[in-house]
Amino acid sequence: MKRDSLNENFWNNRYLENDTGWDLGAISPAIKKWFDTKKNKDLQILIPGAGKGHEVKYGFDHGFNNIHYLDISNGAVTLSLIHISEPTRPRL
Repeated sequence: MKRDSLNENFWNNRYLENDTGWDLGAISPAIKKWFDTKKNKDLQILIPGAGKGHEVKYGFDHGFNNIHYLDISNGAVTLSLIHISEPTRPRL
């Protein structure tokens, strides 16, 4: 882990420069499988380091209403607002 990795500007710059090689462009298969096995749609779910919000969007689109998005980067938050449609968007 880089020395600055707990710095908001470090992460903002990664998003601004599109240096997000970890982003699959969709929900990760393991988290999708987890969502798909849950029957209780009222679970309280925290998605730390949520980035562009793929997991958040998938959860909301599949009826989970208590998902909490968390990311240190305002750049990531901005991108998630673009990615997650208004009707399903959580309060960020």
